[in-house]
Amino acid sequence: MPTPDDMDSADDDDDDDFDPDERPKVQPPLLKPLGDTPELKKVLARAARGDTSVLPAVRKLLTDPAVQRLLGDVAEQACDRLIFVVSGDDLAVSEAVRIHTQAMLTNLLADSSAKASFLEQVAARRVIHTWLAVHALEILWAMKQSGTDSAERIARHLCTAERRLEAAMKSLAVLRRLALPAITAQLNVATGSMVVNNHATSSSNAEGIDAP
Repeated sequence: MPTPDDMDSADDDDDDDFDPDERPKVQPPLLKPLGDTPELKKVLARAARGDTSVLPAVRKLLTDPAVQRLLGDVAEQACDRLIFVVSGDDLAVSEAVRIHTQAMLTNLLADSSAKASFLEQVAARRVIHTWLAVHALEILWAMKQSGTDSAERIARHLCTAERRLEAAMKSLAVLRRLALPAITAQLNVATGSMVVNNHATSSSNAEGIDAP
């Protein structure tokens, strides 16, 4: 992670300058990003409190794509939280699930007839997220005694998650069908062929075809 040049100016103001009684209440974010250097942690801590004087340092940090992903990739953060539901603090399980879901994402994108569009990538990640949610709920449901209130509550959540997974897969399939005509047109242009009355013909022969 880079250390911005102007970070020192943000560090000059000691945390003790903030009076807890005078500090306005702030709405905490859903995501709690973790810095991997003391400087980054200090900047993020002050930014989390709404300290506008640290904005120059924050903007400098955000010029690094790695920091952008750390702070702004909400989808990746959501995936991390879903994996944590399954793995807890077990790093072996966490890494295994992460590798498996990445392989699933690669396979989903490989099914595209051409390079996956941005929308297809978003839809594929949504499939992964809902897949994780479904199976996490299945594990939780299996751990409960059948017929108990908690088991019934999880079962209802599981039904909702399954519908969301089906909707995500359907969205991905629809996006692929919509992309097929454009892909076919590109292939026809590249090969110099066209389709006339459901019959393929080369562009050189097409000039001699009478209009119906």
